[in-house]
Amino acid sequence: MASSVTALPLSCAIYISISCYYFTLQ
Repeated sequence: MASSVTALPLSCAIYISISCYYFTLQ
């Protein structure tokens, strides 16, 4: 179950980086 525990913060980090990327483009 360790993979699901680490997958959550990882997906959050990806979501934040994508949001910052779109914010920088605009």
